[in-house]
Order: sequence, then structure tokens, then C-alpha cells
Amino acid sequence: MLPIFIANSFYIFALGLVIPSLPFMVLARGGDPALASVIFASFSAAAFISAPIWGIMADKYGAKQTLIISAFLSALCYLLLALSQNVTELFIIRIMAGFSAGWLASSLTYMSNISSNHNRTKAMGVLGASFGIGFTLGPTVSGILLNYYHYEITAFISAIMSLIIACTSIYALPASRKITKENYSFTKSLKIIQKLPNIKLLFLCYFLVLIIFTSLEGSFALWIKFILQRDASFLSWLLACSGLISIIIQGGLLGRLNKIFSEKTLILCGILLLTCGFLILPFAASNQVMAFMPVIFAAAGLSLHNPCMQSLMSQSVSENQHGLILGTAQSLASLARIIGSSGAGFLFIALGVRYFYFSCAFLLILIFFLLMLRLVNHQKYDNNQ
Repeated sequence: MLPIFIANSFYIFALGLVIPSLPFMVLARGGDPALASVIFASFSAAAFISAPIWGIMADKYGAKQTLIISAFLSALCYLLLALSQNVTELFIIRIMAGFSAGWLASSLTYMSNISSNHNRTKAMGVLGASFGIGFTLGPTVSGILLNYYHYEITAFISAIMSLIIACTSIYALPASRKITKENYSFTKSLKIIQKLPNIKLLFLCYFLVLIIFTSLEGSFALWIKFILQRDASFLSWLLACSGLISIIIQGGLLGRLNKIFSEKTLILCGILLLTCGFLILPFAASNQVMAFMPVIFAAAGLSLHNPCMQSLMSQSVSENQHGLILGTAQSLASLARIIGSSGAGFLFIALGVRYFYFSCAFLLILIFFLLMLRLVNHQKYDNNQ
């Protein structure tokens, strides 16, 4: 697991390095904040379409191959981003980057292929921890660099890093599984997956939980500015706290917890923790210390929910179908980010703080009972059968 953990940490670090500077690059090229948000969302929109395709390619040709190809394409997109001259070029390049973002689906497929059903949740947690490391350090380093250099420096560094990752992965990353000579059938895999009793329920709940969580991310800056009356520096501390909680739980605690509790139990606990986070938020403006409480609960909840959901999804099918399942899940995650982040600001203002966050908590409770009552006798695929 160590090679993919290191590779994924650096890849996500490169991605996180560019994210804070992207809105400023749009403004520097004549765009406005509204256009910046559209260009920002275009990446997720393209990834929504491409993620299942990358997953299918990982099933057919091997996750290692798709990881390497995606890293090379990402390096090219970062370089073009640094060299872009106007907002039209930026928009096209971000769409290209979204279509090239096969690393996210392929890394999940790779980790799924090299792990057994017994340690799948731990493996997904380790991969999730690498995401936490990358997204914590990337924006932090970006903020430091932007104090001394122009916005394009982050894209140049990310391009170099992605190129190094692609080249080193050719030799340092072991093959995830043996590619069989038999013809891969997407139609056959799709028919098998559609017959699985729990997969639609898992997809639906995974999608809804991520919409609710991204609505928190999308409204968090508004909550800090208008309710706490603090600035962006305080937001960075809260995000750092969230990343640290994610790393601790996914990188260390999750594997131990899964030896005691089932994935279903951990998913339900994660949803309850998320619910507590939303319920606390309206009352957390009394002091700065209280402001960290909902962040801790929400980060802990998602750190339990996501890896266990991904683990259950992949355990439902053979290793030849991991890419399709996890690619579809990644596609739903991209769509959830678009819906959650775009609607959060409007609902936050329209409903007010309490009603907005209480509504999110109520929806999470409904999802909790839906999973508790409907997700029963989950069947795990035996690769030896």
C-alpha cells in the first residue's frame, strides 16, 4: 500500500496547490467572481462524465496503466494552465483537466484490487488519509508561495510534480492485478451490477451524504464571515483541523475500528457524527473554541462514511468490476460537489443559519434510518468462486 499512498499524496498535493490560486488567475485574466465559480465547477462537471470511463479502462487495462496515463495528462493540463492567456483558455483547460482526472477513480480501483475483502476498509482509509494529507498541505503551501510569487507558479510546480509521479509510477508502482486475456465485457459487468440488491441504495446514500457535506463546505466561508465575523485566516485553521482529523481517523483508527465493527455500523456512526456537526453549527458562534466542534464532528463523520461506503461497494463485485463501481461512485461525488456547492450559498441566505443547518441534519437522519432499515445481509463477492 505504501507506493500508492505516497504517489496519491503527492498527486493530491499538486491538485491542492492549484485550487487556491485558480480564482485569482481568472480575475487576473479579466474574469469576475461569477465566472471564476463557473470555471471552478467545470472541472467537476467534466470529471462527472469521465470518472466511469476511467474506471472501465482500469478494469480492462489495469489501474496502474490508467494512473500513469492520467498523471501525464494532468501534467500537460497544469502546464497549459500556467501558460493560459485569457479566461476562454482557462475554461477549456479546466474542462480538459476534468476529463483527464482519471487518477481519482483509478487510485480507488488500484487500492481495491490490491486489498482483500478482509482489509478493504482499512485500505480505503489509508488512501483517504493520503487525500487528507494532500488537501491539507497543498493549499497551505500554495498560500505561502502566493505571498512571494505570481499565481502561475503553483500550476508550474504541479505540472512538474505530476510528470515526476507519472515517470516514477512506471517503475515504482506494482501492478494492481494480473490482466486476463479474456475479453472484457462492459455490458456484462453492467448487467451484473444492476442486479445487485444493495448497490443502488449505497449509490443513493453516498450521493446524498456528499451533497449535504459539500453544502457545508460551500456555506462555511459565509458562516465564518457573517456569523463568526472572522476572516480567511481563521478558515484556514478550521480546514487544517478538518484535515488532521481525517488523517488520524482514516490513516490509523479506521482499520482498528473495522476489526470490531462492521462497515454498516461505521457508516451509520459516521452519519450520526455528521448530523451532530450540523446540529452544533448554529450554536457554535459563542466563542472561537466552540467553532472547532462542528468541524471535528463533520470531519470525523465523513472519515468513517466515505471509506466504508467505497469498501462495501467494491466488495459487492469481482475485481474485474471494481473500476466500474468505484468510477461511478467518483462520478456521483463530482456531481454532488456541483449541486452542494452551487446551492449552498443560496439556501444559506434564503433559509437562514438555523433552518439551513437543521434541514441538513434532518436529511441525514432520514438517510441514517434508510440505511439502518434497508441495508441488510450485504453480500460480499468471493473472488475465489
